[in-house]
This record gives sequence, C-alpha cells and structure tokens, in this order.
Amino acid sequence: MARVSVAVVTRNAEDLIRGTLQSIIAQTMPLELVVVDGASTDATLDVVAEFRDHIDHLVSEPDGGPYNAMNKAARLATGEYILYMNAGDCFASETALETLFSHAPTTADFIYGHHYYRLLDGEMVWHRAADLGFIHRQIAAGRVDFHTIAGMPCHQSSATRRTMLVAQGYDTSYRIAADHARIHQMLAEGREYHHADVDVAVYSQGGLSGKQEALCFHEWYRMLSVAAGDKAPDILRFFTDRVRPGITEPPEVVARQIAQVRASGIFMEGWYRSTYAIAPRIDPIEHYLYAGVRENHRPNPFFDGQHYLERNGDVARAGMNPLMHYVLYGTKQLRLTYPWERSRGWVRGLLAFFDPHKQTLAELLDRLATLTPQQVEALQALASEARAETAKAAE
Repeated sequence: MARVSVAVVTRNAEDLIRGTLQSIIAQTMPLELVVVDGASTDATLDVVAEFRDHIDHLVSEPDGGPYNAMNKAARLATGEYILYMNAGDCFASETALETLFSHAPTTADFIYGHHYYRLLDGEMVWHRAADLGFIHRQIAAGRVDFHTIAGMPCHQSSATRRTMLVAQGYDTSYRIAADHARIHQMLAEGREYHHADVDVAVYSQGGLSGKQEALCFHEWYRMLSVAAGDKAPDILRFFTDRVRPGITEPPEVVARQIAQVRASGIFMEGWYRSTYAIAPRIDPIEHYLYAGVRENHRPNPFFDGQHYLERNGDVARAGMNPLMHYVLYGTKQLRLTYPWERSRGWVRGLLAFFDPHKQTLAELLDRLATLTPQQVEALQALASEARAETAKAAE
C-alpha cells in the first residue's frame, strides 16, 4: 500500500489537467494516483487517457460537486494519507511530497506545509501556513483577523489520514470551505497534526473561492462560529464590522437586494460612504441594509428610515427594511420618505419644484442634478437664512 494517494478532482478542464498530472507523476516519492472526473463534456478524458498507465483509479460520472468528488476519491484510494489537487494546480517541486513526509511522525493525522498562489497574470505569491494550534486557540478565544484566515493551509498542500475521511468525509453543505471546516473539526477532536514547514504546492487563481468571494466569507463565518462555540458573537462582530454586514444571510439574497437598491438610483453611495465613514472594503448599500438602518443612517439626505416606519405602520409591523419597502412598493405608491411638512431652509425650498405627494424620490434626485446656477444660489440663500435664524434663536 502506498503511503500517500494523490487525488485529482476535475470537470471540463481540458486546458489545465495535463500540467497537473505531469506534476504528480514527476514526484520522487511513490504514490497512488486517483482521478475523479465529474462527467466532463470536453476533451478532459482524452487528456487523462494519455496518462492512463500512471493512474491507479479512474472514474468519470456525475457528482454533487468538488467535495462530493473528494469524498468519493477517499473511498477509492488505498493510501495511508490522501492529498487533493484540482486541475491547474501542481506541486512546488518534484521532491515536494517526499519533503512533506520526510520528518512527519507516523502518528500524525494531518500533515501540511506552505503553498504558492498563482495569479491569473502568472505572478506567484507565497502563502505561509500558520501553526494550527495557534489558530485553534485564537478562534476558541473569539479572536479572528485576516491573518488567521489566510494562515489556513489549502488542501493542495496538506495530506490527511484517509481512513479519517472515509469515516467522516467533507461536509458537502459547504460549497467552498468544507476542507477548512474539516480541519477545524479535526482540531476540536484533538487530532494530531504536523507542520512540515516546507513549500508543497502551487494553487492557481480561478477556483471557486476566488470566483465567489461573498460565498467564501459566508462559509468562513459559519465555520468559525461553530469552532468558536460560546465566543461565536465575537466572530460575528469581526465579520460584520470588517467584511460584510450581511454575513449571516445567504450571499445570493444580499446580492439581489443590493442590485435592486442600486438599480433604483436613489442610493447616493459616495455621499453615504463619506458621511458615515464606511470602510473601503464594505459595500455602502449592504452596510445600510444590515447595519446603518439600525442607527438611522440615511441612504440619501431625503430618505429618513425612522420617519418612513413611523408614517407607515404596516411596514413597521412587517419588520421590513424601510428602504427595501420603498424600492419595491413605496415608490409606486408615492409614500413619503421625509418629513417635508417640518422642513426648513434650503430643504423646504425644494418644494418649489418638487411635490412629494405626486413625485418620487428618484424624480427629486434627477431634478437636483439639473438645477440651474440661479436655482442653486436661491437654495444657498435659504440655507443661510435658516442658519441665521438658528443662531439668533440660540442667543
């Protein structure tokens, strides 16, 4: 029995699979090669056929995605350990596997090292794998940062005891992060690991995690919340403050809501980001929908969410986000978004050319964009008068 099985999971990768297989068979360490193909419809299997003499197990059939294929590979393989590659990935050198195992104790359930991340333009970025014990302690204490996330080893640079995966494979409810979820589970179980501190693999940009960043972070939040136990609220705080305010919601739901608000044309993104000092990484619309609304932030100067809920009891009772209600329903119903009857100064001056009972908020914003210099001066004069009145009243 080979000490290590290398499994390639692939589908429709005719342009990438050859280099990956060449890298595997060039390894100086004896290995078992397993290829699990998800019923490719291009020439992937034709390329694989060129390496048939080197492949110990080959299957091509429809599957439930990458992690379903990886679980299948663990059952097909016979090695003591298994390491997974995707089409387009390769080993860092011909001696990478041999070096990875050279000082690993036979009792280790998980053996790992560093990897390179190959960008689409060919640039190679080195990623150092952190000590898993340190990561486990950090998460258990509710401490997480981007360095903690980046320090996790990828499956291309780590070998897992195969019988452990056969007994309990990757959780296929994860679409991107099941391999890391399994590592955290292993750490919680007290499994033995070995950090080889060597460069193992080259991981190519363009995989699922790179293409679906929002889903990737959503699954990271879900995974780390489980690992943190009663410190899960600290994990939530990090993700909502630093990554995505809507992290708890399915990414496709958040994306749909953001698209609907953006298409309405009433969210002043630059104004909102500047007014409320929103970090560059955070989408301002998502921030409003999932955080700003609770602090009575405004998506533009003329949408007062608290006023909208007070005026529209049906929206408040339904627990619906006021801006989403206005975008989906309130616009057509000409519901008021601002206490115009109490407005003063230049805001009240807008009523000279805007009737909130007959026109929508989008129409107001469009009208503001076409004001003449004379109209702007008139509004500025009203603003000055309002400030003077306020100052006089304060005396």
